[in-house]
Amino acid sequence: MSTSNYFYVGKFFFHVIAAFGELEREMIVERTNIGLEAARARGRVGGRPKKVSQDQLNLALELYNKKEKTVEQIVNLVGISKATLYRANQKQNTPLSQKS
Repeated sequence: MSTSNYFYVGKFFFHVIAAFGELEREMIVERTNIGLEAARARGRVGGRPKKVSQDQLNLALELYNKKEKTVEQIVNLVGISKATLYRANQKQNTPLSQKS
C-alpha cells in the first residue's frame, strides 16, 4: 500500500465515524421526544414556571386600561415589572391573526 492511499483511508474512516455520530444524535433526539411525550401524557409540563399569575395580569391590565393610576402605582400594587405590564398589554391588543 503506498502512502497516497492512507489519505483516502483516513478520509473514509472520518466519514464512517461522522455517520456513527449522526446516528447517535438522531437516536438521542428520538428518545428525548418520546420521554417528553410520555411526561405530557402523565400531566407534566416542561419549562420555567410562570412568576406572574393570570389573575395578577388581568388586574394590572384592568387598572392600566382605566387610566386612574400611573404605571408605577400599578406595578407596585400588583407586584409585576413595567415590562411585564407592557408585554401583557401588547398581547391583549394584538389582533388574533398576528398572535403566534
